[in-house]
Amino acid sequence: MRCVIDWHIGWFRRSSSVLQLREPPDSVIEGAATYRILIEALAHYKNSAEVAKEELRQIRDELTTLKAERREFEQKSHVCFFVPSRCDWLNDVFPQAEANLKCDELNQLLAKRDADLVRIRESRDALQAEVHERKSKDADKQQSVHQIKTLATSRAASLFFHCVSLN
Repeated sequence: MRCVIDWHIGWFRRSSSVLQLREPPDSVIEGAATYRILIEALAHYKNSAEVAKEELRQIRDELTTLKAERREFEQKSHVCFFVPSRCDWLNDVFPQAEANLKCDELNQLLAKRDADLVRIRESRDALQAEVHERKSKDADKQQSVHQIKTLATSRAASLFFHCVSLN
């Protein structure tokens, strides 16, 4: 035990009642389990970084290829994917005035359909209210018929007892 304590104390230097830490030798650091674990983790992360860089390079190559194929497709088919810089030909095919006219027509059609929708909903609500009212009237009639039947049954029974008692 004294040997181990002396070895640890060997790392320290005393100067005016303050202990100062000296640098441990490289062989001690390299022999430590923590150092070996850190070196293995470093190697793992370096390998992961290399794999990620390679994947990124492949993805960038694929993106470049896809962009070139898209440009080629758009040029061949005159299809626009609504990217403003690539839709300049659209103004040649559909002039702005014609587009504005078409928008106005569509807005008028939407307004007409909205008005029809409001009218139909009002009609539906009125019909639903009428159905509800008729159902409540039918329920009242059914209740009245049930009460009349009960009253008629009780009167018939009392008349029967009244006739039997007279005999």
